[in-house]
Amino acid sequence: MRSRVPAIVLLAGLASVARAVPVPHGHLSLVSTDGWIGLLFELDPGWHIYWQNPGDSGVQPEVRWSAPKGVQIGELAWPAPSRLKDHGLVDFGYEGAVLLMAPVTVPAKGSTPLNVSADVHWAVCSETCVTAKANVATALPVEDKKQMDKNAELFAKTRRSLPQPLPSRCAVQAIDSNASFDLRFACFGSDRTLTFFPLHANQIEDAAPQRMEHRAGVTHLLLVKSDQLLTAPAALDGVLETGEGSAAYQISAPVKRIGANAN
Repeated sequence: MRSRVPAIVLLAGLASVARAVPVPHGHLSLVSTDGWIGLLFELDPGWHIYWQNPGDSGVQPEVRWSAPKGVQIGELAWPAPSRLKDHGLVDFGYEGAVLLMAPVTVPAKGSTPLNVSADVHWAVCSETCVTAKANVATALPVEDKKQMDKNAELFAKTRRSLPQPLPSRCAVQAIDSNASFDLRFACFGSDRTLTFFPLHANQIEDAAPQRMEHRAGVTHLLLVKSDQLLTAPAALDGVLETGEGSAAYQISAPVKRIGANAN
């Protein structure tokens, strides 16, 4: 299995800043810092949870927030996942430790911490899968800057691991050639190992190898179509990883049918 080493190493060493709740095959904490709140999963070796598109099996974690009036919590931000092989299938998810963070805004500062809780449902898998749920809580600091700073490094390192917008110089498109998509980039050299994670299920065969080619200054990533894909999408949306320890990018590649104007 390939894991995203920076997320595991950097987060695991900071677990002591949160009050962890024992859950099946790991621990779960609700942690916060200035402007952010997050679910910190610390998983036993060999177990994983899922990305927002879980791949061939599994379900993504889901959260329902409970917060005082005036507290607004945004959508979860998802670090780039890993390809996790599972009995001939490939899942998209996380091993070790991962923080799923969300932006939070609070009313004008007062003198009392604001109590927030989260009902969380997820699946954790290894040789078997276990569905799990837990309620975790924290107090959003209002005046206590020292309390807010306890988790600042944890959140800062996680933000640096989030997929970034693709640089404007890097044009991308996907050519639909019946059995496969040819994902083309006008950047990235042969020293990179590209991996595409589709945001939407049933577009590509998740377990199929993703073959790279370099021709005339263009990088091609060949993706086998899913046999469950009924209609070609207007675009391939997802995350592109560019090699262990390197940046990951959000991409939306317009899909063009192969033909006279495809090249």
